[in-house]
Amino acid sequence: MLKKVFSGFLAMTLACSMPMYSFAKDSIEISCEVSKDNLKVGDVFYADFKVNENPTGYLSMQCFIDYNSDVIQAIDCDVEDIPSDLIIYTDKNDVNHSMFPYFNVNDRVNYVPKKADSDYLGKADGVKTAGEIGRIKLANLLNVRDEEGSRINYEGNGTLIRMKFKAIDEGESNIEMNDVIGSFNNSEDKDQDILVNVSSGSVKVSKDSLENTTESTTESTTTSQNGSSSGGSSGGGGGSSSSVTTTEANTSEATTESTTDVIIGGSDESTGIVVEKTFTDVSKDYWGYEYISKLANKGIVNGYPDGSFMPNSNVKRADFIIMVLKGIGVDTSQATLFTNFNDVQSNAYYANALAIAKNIGIAKGNLNGGFEPNSFITREDMMLIAKRALEYKLGENINGDVKVLDQFSDKNDVASYAVEGLSAMVSEGLVNGMNGKINPKLNTTRAQASVVIAKMLDKLN
Repeated sequence: MLKKVFSGFLAMTLACSMPMYSFAKDSIEISCEVSKDNLKVGDVFYADFKVNENPTGYLSMQCFIDYNSDVIQAIDCDVEDIPSDLIIYTDKNDVNHSMFPYFNVNDRVNYVPKKADSDYLGKADGVKTAGEIGRIKLANLLNVRDEEGSRINYEGNGTLIRMKFKAIDEGESNIEMNDVIGSFNNSEDKDQDILVNVSSGSVKVSKDSLENTTESTTESTTTSQNGSSSGGSSGGGGGSSSSVTTTEANTSEATTESTTDVIIGGSDESTGIVVEKTFTDVSKDYWGYEYISKLANKGIVNGYPDGSFMPNSNVKRADFIIMVLKGIGVDTSQATLFTNFNDVQSNAYYANALAIAKNIGIAKGNLNGGFEPNSFITREDMMLIAKRALEYKLGENINGDVKVLDQFSDKNDVASYAVEGLSAMVSEGLVNGMNGKINPKLNTTRAQASVVIAKMLDKLN
């Protein structure tokens, strides 16, 4: 069914839409194409939102992807899932940009909307992810200018968004793009709203035999263990199928695993040549260059398909756990029978890592027994987890004098449960403040996480 969704404050009523959009002579046409529409429970498939007509181009877009979450659920994509016809813009530094890169989509799939989030129409409960409740909000802006200083539009046709789904129960589901808001840069170098026409896709899921369902589930589980977030998040990451290699391994580690044999530092198995891992946005004079480079060349963190690292992107709690475990040499790729936190689904790319971290004492849950894996990790929680990981590896406790925190003007902002842990980390020289503050409540960036883990490795060696 063709759905016309209008942008911005101009989206009034369908009855008067044509006169109001008289200035937008052309519209962008988008259709949803599914890789297979007759599915069995356990099947994994793609839904590609393809731009078929694009006369004006576009530089920003916001929309919701809606579907029946009782029948299908969105899961993480990996770098290997990127479609060949993805619409990209390559800037003067040969860096590729797409409107909705896979790792950004993964971040939104794993976002946990709260009850007060009106965008989720009463579906949000603060526990289930957007991918589980069937409504995913996507938004992005291409902030690149040409040599004359004008904003760049995405032009041409192809895949705008790729979503990856798993069939979970029999039934039918439409896959729709709704509430679209977008703009393009016109000939006068001004942002102008665009008209977007979208047609939805649909799938039908039926029950399968136990044998076939098991086989399908096994395959999708394998995918989720071999690609998703990569040491480090959001937007980040970078780094994007789920996997224990997440960006953050979504924030970058999925990328890490799939690219390790060709771009990670060390010896390339196919050529025997040593390849030094570098990133387009981490120059040699960047304050965290030494630490980021060290972890990248050990395969502990990785960047994104466009060659960036996004050092200032925030890190999710689950992704930091993956980074830390990889740093101390704990294998998270094998299935485990350990008990897990009650808000971690068994098929999540980080499930094994969190189960292991929980049961060896590195990760602690909240009072409700959850871990909030998709929330960004604060600096004080990052320090505590790093301390426990170091103690686990050393086999001894690390202590520090709480008076060492007196040097920070915001020491009173440190949670009571974190005072001793932060004191130990500062005393050991593993954590430094910033401008006289330790900023315990701020989110941890990919660069900061890399520095702490690299310093941990130095202490272990």
